[in-house]
Amino acid sequence: MNTPNELVPSDVSPHWRRWRGRDWFLAAIPVLLAFGVAYLHFSSPPPAISLDTYKQITLGMTQTDVEQVVLARPGGYGAFWGPGETLREGEVEPAWWVRWGSGYGLLYVGFGTDGRVCAKRLEYHLHATPSHPEKWSVWRRLVERSVPEREPWAIYDPF
Repeated sequence: MNTPNELVPSDVSPHWRRWRGRDWFLAAIPVLLAFGVAYLHFSSPPPAISLDTYKQITLGMTQTDVEQVVLARPGGYGAFWGPGETLREGEVEPAWWVRWGSGYGLLYVGFGTDGRVCAKRLEYHLHATPSHPEKWSVWRRLVERSVPEREPWAIYDPF
């Protein structure tokens, strides 16, 4: 036989039915907060890829400094239809590259073994207008977040 302190599955069910609306609301708050934090963690606002951004990135910057200029984590945020104009700076062969991509262009930043920018490259269309997400309102930047793809998409046509 069951002792008075043991819970039997049939005893739990009535407990849930006795919850009031306030109890359900209070139980839902941590779940909604967890989903919100996960959304903000895994998503990112679109990058500010433009000629101005390219010029703001200087040799010797750290990756954190570059991400503050670009305003997004590295990755692909849309397909770039190329080829386009290409700008390059830096003569040293980088140890690794970090890339951002959008419909406006592709931004490559190379880092040396010391973790500082040693090269950069921008592919873009001369007559395309960048979207300038850095000028968007906070609400628009929050709503228009996306999960960046690992590598930017670049589609090159021979024409």
